[in-house]
Amino acid sequence: RTAARLYAEGKFDDAATTYNQALIDVPDSALLHFNLGDAEYRRQKYEEAARAFAQVPGDAAAEYNLGNVLYKVGEAAAQEKPQDALGKWAEALVAYRRAIATDPADEDAKFNYEWVSRKIAELKKKLEEQQQKQDQQQQQQQDQQESDQQKQQQPDGQGEDEQERAQQQEQQDQQQDQQQKAEGEQPQDQQQGQQPEQPSQQEPQQAK
Repeated sequence: RTAARLYAEGKFDDAATTYNQALIDVPDSALLHFNLGDAEYRRQKYEEAARAFAQVPGDAAAEYNLGNVLYKVGEAAAQEKPQDALGKWAEALVAYRRAIATDPADEDAKFNYEWVSRKIAELKKKLEEQQQKQDQQQQQQQDQQESDQQKQQQPDGQGEDEQERAQQQEQQDQQQDQQQKAEGEQPQDQQQGQQPEQPSQQEPQQAK
C-alpha cells in the first residue's frame, strides 16, 4: 500500500525502492514485479523496467509494457549505436506479438507493432544510404590516389616531349599556310605566260 501511494503521488523513486524491498520477501510476486516495472518506466529507468516486466510472462499488459520499454531503449541508442537500436526494436516486436497472442483485441499492441516495424525499416534504409555514400567516397579517394600514382610514374621528360611535338606541328602548319599564300599571290602576267610590253617609243610631251 505504501508503494502504491508513493506511485500515485508521483514519487516514483521512492515507489521503486519500496517495491524492491517488498520483493525480497515475495520474490515471485507477479504483481510486485509489474508495479516495479511501472515505477521504473516512470522514472525512465528503462533497462530496470524491462527486467521487471520480463518477470511477468503470459500477461498481455506486461508484454505490452515490455514492448514499450524496449522501444524506448532502442530509441535512446538510435543515433550513436543504430545496430543496438535495431536489436532492441526487434525484441519489442516480439513482446508486442506475445501481447497480441494473449489478447487479440489489444489494438494498442497492434498499433505499436506496426509503428516499431516502420521505425526499423526507416533506420535500415538510413543505414544503407549512409553505407552507399561512404562506399562512394572511398571509391573516389581510391581513384584519386591511383591517378596521382600514375602521374608520378610518368617519365619526367614526357610532358616536355609532348609540348615540343605540339610546337613542331604548329610550325609545320604555319609553313604550309605561308606556302599556300605565296602560290596564290604570284604576278598576273607570269601566271598567263605573257611577255611584258615594250616601252612606248613616243617621246613624252613637254609640259605647257
